[in-house]
Amino acid sequence: MDLLTQSDCYIKIRFGEDRGDDDDGVVGKDKDKKKQQQEPQAAVTNNETGRRVWRTSVCANSSRPVWNEQYKFLLPSMPKGFTLSAYDHDVGSKDDLIGTAWVELDEKSYGDDAKSPYKWVDLKSKDKKGNEVSNGMVQIRVRAGDNDPKARPELIYYDYTHLLQVNVDEGIDLKSSDVVGHNDNFIELSWGQKSFRTQVLKGANPKWGEKGFFWVDLNSQRDYQLQFRVMDKDEGMQDDNVGNGYIPASALLAAEGKEIEKVVILTKHKANTDRDLKSIDSHQARAHADSILTDGKASCGRVRVHLKLTKKEDVQRDFFRRLLKEYDISEDGRLQKVEVWAMLSALGVAGDYPIDRFDMFWAAADRDNSGYIDEQEALLFMRSLEFQSSDIANRLFTTLTFGSPSKALMAGMVRADMVDEIQIFDRQTGLMVPEYIPRYIKVAMKSMFGGKAGRVVAGTKRVKQLMRRLTVRQGQKYNDPKSVADIPAFIRLHHLNMDEVELPLDEYKTFNEFFYRKLKPGARPVAEPDDNKVLVSPADCRLVVFEQISDATDVWIKGDRFTIEALLGPRADELADRYNTGSMAICRLAPQDYHRWHAPVRATLGRRTPIDGELYTVNPLAINKNVNVFTQNKRELCEFESEEFGKVILVAVGATMVASINITAEDGSVVERGDLHGYFAFGGSTIILLFEQNTVQFDKDLVSRSKQRLETLVTANSRIGICIRD
Repeated sequence: MDLLTQSDCYIKIRFGEDRGDDDDGVVGKDKDKKKQQQEPQAAVTNNETGRRVWRTSVCANSSRPVWNEQYKFLLPSMPKGFTLSAYDHDVGSKDDLIGTAWVELDEKSYGDDAKSPYKWVDLKSKDKKGNEVSNGMVQIRVRAGDNDPKARPELIYYDYTHLLQVNVDEGIDLKSSDVVGHNDNFIELSWGQKSFRTQVLKGANPKWGEKGFFWVDLNSQRDYQLQFRVMDKDEGMQDDNVGNGYIPASALLAAEGKEIEKVVILTKHKANTDRDLKSIDSHQARAHADSILTDGKASCGRVRVHLKLTKKEDVQRDFFRRLLKEYDISEDGRLQKVEVWAMLSALGVAGDYPIDRFDMFWAAADRDNSGYIDEQEALLFMRSLEFQSSDIANRLFTTLTFGSPSKALMAGMVRADMVDEIQIFDRQTGLMVPEYIPRYIKVAMKSMFGGKAGRVVAGTKRVKQLMRRLTVRQGQKYNDPKSVADIPAFIRLHHLNMDEVELPLDEYKTFNEFFYRKLKPGARPVAEPDDNKVLVSPADCRLVVFEQISDATDVWIKGDRFTIEALLGPRADELADRYNTGSMAICRLAPQDYHRWHAPVRATLGRRTPIDGELYTVNPLAINKNVNVFTQNKRELCEFESEEFGKVILVAVGATMVASINITAEDGSVVERGDLHGYFAFGGSTIILLFEQNTVQFDKDLVSRSKQRLETLVTANSRIGICIRD
């Protein structure tokens, strides 16, 4: 029988959810205590095909790793079991096998997730004499069963109002950035998180003629910008930026239902880092562009494009009909599994979908497990992140619009994580930009977290003492009246908006006073002020949210000892059970952010618990490494007793250069959403919010980006979720 027509088996494996009494709940146990620390990674192999279907992440420098990861996959038939392997990861050479185990699927492997037991699996290997020896254990929980609708992958759906078609026609008089005057230009075109990239063409007037499609929601994206970045390709060196142009969302309405031409003026004005975001509105960008025009030409050149904006209802009306006309081989008015596979092959993307991944793709689209996709399922899947962020969407709409996959199709561009750069998403403008990282933080991170040796050193007593001394010394410096001389440079470096600052600059007596400055009343208005069920951001911050705390350890927090118990410290016995299955928001404040935080909910302030600790950086480059930042740093737990949200825990976490956590609200007082609660002194820092299970529903766009390991830049008192508690 063909693989694509067999009934499917659903398997879900989780590493390390259990936090019971078994050996402190750790997930890996190395029985040889004398072994040097390893960088272990677990893998799952389907024995029937001999193919490895999944690997965990690598846990650095640990013979007792905690992965806290899970994987869901589909197989064409029910297997008797699978092989679990563990490796010691080696950079630049083949990984060393630690041991393997056969995991049998028995009656205990079926049923509800919560009833599936954890078990320790003994890893076996052979010594030099060929004898089988035990070489450690791995803890897992497995669920297997028929592929029913309840086992479907959970999708994130986007509302959209239009589909935007962009044809990049040509560049006009593009300025050369090379000394010898050569041009090798390409364009990076972005709307929100979606980006495309043209091919590289030579000359000052390249003819691209390439197409791309964007999903647009003019209800929530009315302040977004369509961004053009023209780059000059340099082999072996960093590409040069030729110029940048922007088309505001409001200008796209002229293209509704018809194709229009636009000439985009390129300037050096760009949102290069998050400090520039406030200066990218269309009025200032246009004023800047106008100021450098000479004889009707921009100094950096221009780009000619054609735009067409199609309403959602028109997209939906024609989509499935065209889909059937092109790919319904059996002509039964629906798409079968083999027909969808044929569609991927025709689009040229089948190679990106091996059987295991294609099965997940199919399960996500065939929501009722009927074995085919009807119009309702197709339109629903079209709204999903899985579809809209894939290369399939661009190729499919090009085919349905122009009759065949076009050679003039812009390539989807994925922004890779960078070693020394953090990409953040600005919720207001829809721009993706690198965050500005102060030099002292970069140096600390590279030395402490940049490699295996660094991560080992990071946990030593000497480094901890060093970070504490640096923090105390920097605090003393910025409390000195002489430090006011540093304020103007700080303002220029971060492009701070001084119009919203409460006091004139000369009234700040030290740098620290300016750093934790207040803002003018109304500078951060509370979202939906008459609805106390709306959750607001406590701070100007880079935000990630997780509806289940286990999701946070899957994709964001990689410290091998992060648990709710460790975070809560001395209050764990009392509070941990309430929040282990709850939700979490992580609000990271960079040095350039307004450093006061506000009440996220209306509540009566309860007990406060200060916890002493270290002062590691809270930068994501550390959080995403195997360093236990949140559970080892100095922090203070603050309880909020809310009528709407129940007991909410706010954890204020200190960081590098931040030893001072200051609570300004009076204990036992009643605070409204947006009321000032406290502030941090100089440096970066973090606020963590903990909610009980089934209490909060975070906004969908924040959930989606968090699952993609992408922080969202939000302002204090802006909406981030809604109460769903009865």
